[in-house]
Amino acid sequence: MDPLTLILIAAVAVLGLLVLWLLVRRGFGGPTRPPDPTWKQPVEGSGRVIVLDLVAEDPERPSLQRLVHDVAARTLAGDPALDAVEVRDRAGTTLAQVTRPDPLPPSIETTREVAGPRTHRPDPTGGSTPPPVDHQGSGVDLQVPTRHFADRFELPEAVRSRLQDPESPVALLRAILEAAGVHTELDGEVLVAGDTGVVVALVDGDPNAALNRAYLRFRDTGLPRGLVVHVGFVDPAYVRHREFAAPNVRHVGAEALQRMADAVDLGSDPLAAALGPPVLR
Repeated sequence: MDPLTLILIAAVAVLGLLVLWLLVRRGFGGPTRPPDPTWKQPVEGSGRVIVLDLVAEDPERPSLQRLVHDVAARTLAGDPALDAVEVRDRAGTTLAQVTRPDPLPPSIETTREVAGPRTHRPDPTGGSTPPPVDHQGSGVDLQVPTRHFADRFELPEAVRSRLQDPESPVALLRAILEAAGVHTELDGEVLVAGDTGVVVALVDGDPNAALNRAYLRFRDTGLPRGLVVHVGFVDPAYVRHREFAAPNVRHVGAEALQRMADAVDLGSDPLAAALGPPVLR
């Protein structure tokens, strides 16, 4: 056998071994294992004593007290047998003792005769129609100022100083994350923060359409996990159904923005706080 043939045989053999080694590393051509898309399940408070995963420098700090009462309310709602809970920090300092509020008294039944005719609004004129008032030229500004979306929340200065558009929920999310040192990029309607895509769903009609759109926008990014912040009411049972079908995408209401801002004020992770206050047990 001539030397050139031997060289070709050896080259083919080496190439075959190289291909086999690559196949073994990739699982014989199967798909590579994707990154873990699961969210770390937040610890829910349980029992009469709840321990937050932080050390309180100032127990009366408003941002801390909001988180304290948030986790207390969640715990009381989850266990009807509890009438009160105590919330402590990691060092054992008692931050608050929260008692379940008394139930509202039963409504007082009144007859139609006693109650009188029902109207949609009070009539201070006794039924008479007041003469129209002409405000033109009076110099009085009758416009009622509207609150920006961001003004619904108590925001630390670190967030407010980064807020570009107070009417935009996405801008507020971006300011919160960047105040915590999280780099963000806007990919269409998705706010990208590391391996997480955050989408705002404005629910002003059909929640199914709003959440479907948010999910599809997230899916287009190819990111392993997502967070949908719905502004507007969505049935919690419907949210559980969606999260069961796609556990890598979690859903929170607009109230989560306050938890995230409070986490920034306390030096905690705002993305983790979106799902609930940081609890050890």
